[in-house]
Amino acid sequence: MKKAIHFNQGYGGKVFLGKTYGNNLRLQTDVGFLTKELGKGAIGESEGRINLVTTTANVFWDYNNTSPITPFIGVGVGIATPINVDFKYSNPAIDMKLEAHDRAIAILQLQAGASYQVNPSLRFVADYAYLRSSQFHLKGEARNKLGSIVSCCYTKSRLSEHLFSAGIRYDF
Repeated sequence: MKKAIHFNQGYGGKVFLGKTYGNNLRLQTDVGFLTKELGKGAIGESEGRINLVTTTANVFWDYNNTSPITPFIGVGVGIATPINVDFKYSNPAIDMKLEAHDRAIAILQLQAGASYQVNPSLRFVADYAYLRSSQFHLKGEARNKLGSIVSCCYTKSRLSEHLFSAGIRYDF
């Protein structure tokens, strides 16, 4: 039986650098940050947070037309680095804690969006991205109220995120 831990909506940001080619093709690399809090009462008396830094290489296809609005689709691959995956659960008998064990996690990112050309160099951009990770390992540790370890294990998890963003793109 599979169990899922659900997190509240979080926030993030990214910076990117890329190059547009004459055949509607755009190559781009992103560096981003994502943070999410565990939903209150998601699992008993629990609390937690996940913070990730992501780096992706992306290929986009821009649908150029005569309008100032340019739709686009893209795909990217990269890595996510957990800088903080912290999950704590307490009940009257034990305290349990999960932490990230892997330092780098493979990710796939699918994107769709549109840009609005304000002038030849400036565009407003809005997009949706689906981010999915490969499986990664979490180290679990349960301690009794005296502090002794009563159980230690490793479990697998994966990320599945729906990301919405808006920003400004400057074309050189």
